[in-house]
Amino acid sequence: MNNYFLSTSCFVCNFSDKLSIEDNSKVLAIYRSILSDKDFLNKHSIYDVVPTYNSIAFHFDNFDYQSIEKAVLEKVSQIDFNQAFESKTHYIEVQYNGMDLEEVSKNIQLSVPEIVSLHTKNTYHIAMLGFKPYFPYLLGMDKKLEVPRLAKPRNRVGVGSIGIGGAQTAIFTTETPSGWNIIGNTDFRDFSQFSAGDKIIFKEVR
Repeated sequence: MNNYFLSTSCFVCNFSDKLSIEDNSKVLAIYRSILSDKDFLNKHSIYDVVPTYNSIAFHFDNFDYQSIEKAVLEKVSQIDFNQAFESKTHYIEVQYNGMDLEEVSKNIQLSVPEIVSLHTKNTYHIAMLGFKPYFPYLLGMDKKLEVPRLAKPRNRVGVGSIGIGGAQTAIFTTETPSGWNIIGNTDFRDFSQFSAGDKIIFKEVR
């Protein structure tokens, strides 16, 4: 683990430069443990804790930098990363009729049925929420589905669109501009159920 001060009010613990469920699970274990300890947060004037794919940032209002670093690292050393934490599994029904599906098929040289099969076979891990409200950043997509983002982003992608961008797939929780390849759509709208650490399973419907 690489630790450093991003600024005079932010300390970061970084596990790696790769996208992995293993590293993200460690990040989320730290996040849940420290966020639930209000006494620890108050004692060290930590006012925000921000998890990402492979790192976690602690924003503080405390001029004693060394005490922050020591306290956080001591707290982290006490966490059992093998202990499972509670999470939900969300089953998302998808119509694989997206506007970019045929182009993706040509790009990665897989048939549409093969794309659907690969996209629905894995269980996806919500690494974090961001970009837009409840937008889930997912890990676990089959590498065969990796495809570059669009050269020219669209001005609007609708709510419920299922997209692939590079090595990632996601559900669009709001209408937004995007350069992701849209391969399908879902009627699911209860995005507020999503939490980092949850699982998503896509199911094809016709």
